[in-house]
Amino acid sequence: MTSSLRREFGVLFRSRRLIGSCVAMALLVAAAYNYGSRPLYEAVSVVSLDEAGVSTLKVRGSVDQTRKAAALDYQVRLLKSHELALVAVTGSDPLLAAELARGPIGDWKDRIDEEARFRLGFPRRYGSAPPDLVIAFRSRLSAEYEPPSSWVYVRFRAYDSNAAAMAVNRLMAVYLEDAETQTKGAAGAIRQQTEEKVAERQDRAVETLGKLKQFEEKEGLQGAQSRREMLEKEVARLQDSLIAARQSRLARRALFEESQRFSLAEMLTIPSIRDDREVSEASGRIADLESRMARGAATLGDLHPEIVGLRSELELASRRLNNRLTSMRDGIARDHKMAQREESDLNVAIETAQRNLGRLGKNAAEYTFIQKQAEAGQRAVGELIDRSVREADDEVFFAPKVLQRAEASRVPISPQRARNFQYALAIGIMVGLSLAWLRSYLDETIKTPDDVKASLGMPLLGMVPLVRSPRFDLFAPEVAELNRLFEAYRLLRTNLISGDDPKRHIVVLLTSSRAGEGKTTTCCGLAVALARAGLRVLLVDGDLRRASLSRLLSATDRAGLADLADGSPREKCITRTRVPGLDLLPCGTTRPNPAEVLNRESLISTIESIRADYDWIICDAPPVLAVADAAILCRLADSVLVVIGANSTPVGSVRASLEQLAAVGAKVRGLVLNRVDLSRDSHYYKYYYSAHYADYSAGPEQGNIKRARAGFGVDRVRL
Repeated sequence: MTSSLRREFGVLFRSRRLIGSCVAMALLVAAAYNYGSRPLYEAVSVVSLDEAGVSTLKVRGSVDQTRKAAALDYQVRLLKSHELALVAVTGSDPLLAAELARGPIGDWKDRIDEEARFRLGFPRRYGSAPPDLVIAFRSRLSAEYEPPSSWVYVRFRAYDSNAAAMAVNRLMAVYLEDAETQTKGAAGAIRQQTEEKVAERQDRAVETLGKLKQFEEKEGLQGAQSRREMLEKEVARLQDSLIAARQSRLARRALFEESQRFSLAEMLTIPSIRDDREVSEASGRIADLESRMARGAATLGDLHPEIVGLRSELELASRRLNNRLTSMRDGIARDHKMAQREESDLNVAIETAQRNLGRLGKNAAEYTFIQKQAEAGQRAVGELIDRSVREADDEVFFAPKVLQRAEASRVPISPQRARNFQYALAIGIMVGLSLAWLRSYLDETIKTPDDVKASLGMPLLGMVPLVRSPRFDLFAPEVAELNRLFEAYRLLRTNLISGDDPKRHIVVLLTSSRAGEGKTTTCCGLAVALARAGLRVLLVDGDLRRASLSRLLSATDRAGLADLADGSPREKCITRTRVPGLDLLPCGTTRPNPAEVLNRESLISTIESIRADYDWIICDAPPVLAVADAAILCRLADSVLVVIGANSTPVGSVRASLEQLAAVGAKVRGLVLNRVDLSRDSHYYKYYYSAHYADYSAGPEQGNIKRARAGFGVDRVRL
């Protein structure tokens, strides 16, 4: 859990600039919107829709709340209707007309578009015609109420606060006048409409009954309906029986197929056969006899009379079990055939019943339709009468009353600057975190020692920090600013020497997955650290293609490894360096076939002869995945170190390199994490690796990880 939290915190720390950029961009957009858009004002008016009265059929204490809510919804829709808006904008004040001529106010996207057109001076998309004014009016208007309250809040948004208040008050005046007119004649109109509907339904019901009687006398179908109903019930019953029979047949078919496929002994695995009483008793008897025979055979022998008797009983019980299984198999087959025959009989019966049902013909169906139509008409008349009486008393009439007139507001509702900045901050953080985690998920490079342990499962022998000095010389005396670098090489030297026989003459090969991961510099640093420990060290440039080490030490024009393979004397090829105890074997003369040169037996024997003169031989090899030279040089090495460039080498490349080295039998001792940016992951190294890389000798200020602004750049040095 702690490791996961540390890893997640590391992702956030490394992406702090990305997250900060996202937050800054979001805040910049919010500031542009807050201070670049026109303020929007809102005027509010409150109207109370109280009950004006109910019908006089009977007295009730209160109106049904569901019906009242429906009536309130209708009034709210009326307030937002096209008709009221048209009356409100007709002959309105010039100030309101000028406000509406700016066009409708939509969501934030429409507002941004309109604001851009307004700022840039583009022509308006809406004019001052009544249809355009109505569209603009309705887009700015909202009306709502919260049950069970009957107060309706009417809001109007505008860029001019005076125009907003004027629009709401104008709408309220039109609405009150229209509501008063409708309430006066509503009761009488509703009662008259109900009476007309009842009379119309009654005439239809009488007409349908007369038509049914005439059709019945003409066709003689008085009993057709009862016969049809009887046949329909018979078909439904047969269909239910067919479904049950089909399910039974499928179950018996599955059991039949299993019994036919299995032998008598395998039939005991079928649950229904195993649960049979006779089978269960016979199986138990056989098991008991076999147990007794096993116990008796161990003491009495197979020819003992008791064993012979038990064997006879066992054979008899087995025959009984087999006979029972055979009879059950036959019974299963009979049941399957009976189920098939039963299903077939039901199919025939259904077809017969359906043919009889069809013989009643079109007249019987028409008779049934007319009869049901007549019954429905009679029921509709009764329901209409009941509903008209019941609903007449529930009809709601409102007497609107304005509780609060709209006033011009001095505080805009948009843009809400504090809220927009808060949203921008939250969005910027979320976008930054998302991008940071996405980048971390897509980034497969190795960054910290924990990544090495989790991804590769190999020991980490050293971690070399990134040094940002433009030039430094590993062969010169130590300086204060490079103490951390040399301390890292000394730690690598300590981990490499531990566990090895100090009397052995060891050849160590350093390679990497790709070029540019710092293996040449790591070779130099490790060789210098070993030489300064009082050991005899030979530094070998095994890269015959690029001669990176020879170029670094300005030894490209000297004889070296390639010449040694041709038989040149080693005194001519090996060069001393400025570091006491450290010699250099350059790559030598460039050859067109470096792999063949390295594969010569003469080179192997020469290296073996040189081994006795040195305590350690450090060989700089080409990248494993680039060429085959490193795999060839592994034959000479007692240990192989793989250098990994921090924050640059994908874990897949390192795995492929380790697999290639394992394929040739290389003795991979461990890994070296190079170019570690202590400042980028300072949260990690401060708490877990400060003891290794703090400059203890330079004092507490120099040893502070927060001041580790290290980089990597190596100039050509002289021997």
